[in-house]
Amino acid sequence: MRHLFGLVLFLTASAAWADASGKWIGIAGLGPSKIAQTMDSDALLKLQMSKAFLKSLRYEVELKRDGTFVAIVNGADIERRKSSGIWKEKSGVLTLTTTNDNGVKLTRRMTAKLDPKGKKWMVVVPSKPGLPVTKLVFSKYVPPATTPVVPAGTTKKPGTAKPTRV
Repeated sequence: MRHLFGLVLFLTASAAWADASGKWIGIAGLGPSKIAQTMDSDALLKLQMSKAFLKSLRYEVELKRDGTFVAIVNGADIERRKSSGIWKEKSGVLTLTTTNDNGVKLTRRMTAKLDPKGKKWMVVVPSKPGLPVTKLVFSKYVPPATTPVVPAGTTKKPGTAKPTRV
């Protein structure tokens, strides 16, 4: 009986991680750094500019059900980048292997932790010693609500208008 309970618990937990597919939107930020305390004003200004630049970037990733992904990075001061590859998820660890980056074939692997509810995942990008790490936090894309359109020739609220005969 204990084994059956363990199996049910395992299958339930696996189901919670089961579907990371879909569209994700990400933002980047710099983590805390001990080095900032010892920086001069020019270096601190550069660090603040780096933080502002990272916040201006928009990351979009679509994890397709067939195990492939497409990622796009947009920003005010950079050229749009598009990469693609394969992905897999196991026990809350998401692995993305990039095979094409802006038309250049390569192999680059990155891992991320998926939260148990499947609503966020985070990648930590290492940095030079003493400098802050870059954290990419992705959230499941939720399309914006659409406003109902009032048919032409009516003045009533959406849903209450009767069709106009022509």
